[in-house]
Amino acid sequence: MIETAIKKYLEEGLKDVPVLMEYPKDHPQQFVVLQLTDAGRINHIDAATFFLDVYDIDSLYSAAELKEKVKELLFDAITLPYITSSTLGQERAGTDSGNHVYKYELTFNFYYYKEEI
Repeated sequence: MIETAIKKYLEEGLKDVPVLMEYPKDHPQQFVVLQLTDAGRINHIDAATFFLDVYDIDSLYSAAELKEKVKELLFDAITLPYITSSTLGQERAGTDSGNHVYKYELTFNFYYYKEEI
């Protein structure tokens, strides 16, 4: 599954920052939530779109620093043998006032070979 492959890749690159598939009940200082939002196939190449929320409880600046790390990792995902394309769809800052944390929202699109995962 592309979800678990991207999650594992981010966990290895971010080391001390948890990468989760859903918002946690008790959130850590920093974390990333990865959600598959769309998937399909074009000319026998699989495609997936992910929403990523990058959180930090201290400041929007700290969230921005983590967001940049996440972006670089995802752009570099093209070095994985199964990823053929990695593009940023959108990026925006915000505050999750309901949970009192700062966050950035990213949308990334991937084309990949499922057989390689």
